[in-house]
Amino acid sequence: MPVFRPSARALAVLGVGVCALIWGTTWYGITLQLGTVDPTASIVWRFGLAALALFGVCAVMRQPLRLTRDQHLAALGQGVFAFSISYSFTYAAEGRVASAIVAVVFASLTFLNLVLFRVKEGQRASLAAWGAAVLGVAGVAVLSSGEVLGAGLDRQAALGIGLAMIATVASAFGNYFAWRGQRAGSAVLPSTAWAMAYGAGLLALYGLATGVSFTIEPTVRYLGSLIYLALFGSVIAFGIYF
Repeated sequence: MPVFRPSARALAVLGVGVCALIWGTTWYGITLQLGTVDPTASIVWRFGLAALALFGVCAVMRQPLRLTRDQHLAALGQGVFAFSISYSFTYAAEGRVASAIVAVVFASLTFLNLVLFRVKEGQRASLAAWGAAVLGVAGVAVLSSGEVLGAGLDRQAALGIGLAMIATVASAFGNYFAWRGQRAGSAVLPSTAWAMAYGAGLLALYGLATGVSFTIEPTVRYLGSLIYLALFGSVIAFGIYF
């Protein structure tokens, strides 16, 4: 009896669907982290836990964790932009503007990826890719239009949008460094684990230098959202995405 083997295209579509489903809910999960615990501490807990989980997965799968110098540098760049800078500004944005607006801003990441890889690597995207980017932004905007229009655009909201735009640009550079690591021969899971560890470690150093209080709110709301963001929003989603 023949064994069904899905095509690479089908797996790619499935991966996009899984990431969309998970990340579509993490915008709300982040809002559950805001309040008592400093956002910097929450990000450190999230990606620190995610890095440990990914290192454990690599150990179980017997994937080597050693990276070359170039691979470590790419993972460092990925960690700085994708996990330190991007999420610091994302959490700050969500504290000032509705999560739907942040999601709409992040929908422009597709455009930024296409532009960045065109400028840095000379990669020409197809018209279908640009068309898909337009549909993605339009789809998120339509789904979130009610919340976006009802939020208003006062000074605080404008600041939140600006912070979200910085986070989106940082994510694009994080994607570029992830690609650089893979071109240097990095396996996805080990390099992502190191990138999350670098991101969490650098944010921890920043927090210690600026007097951040590294506390944890012992509530079902906070701990539940932390576990979901670390395992589903970080380990699973980023593992598939990268």
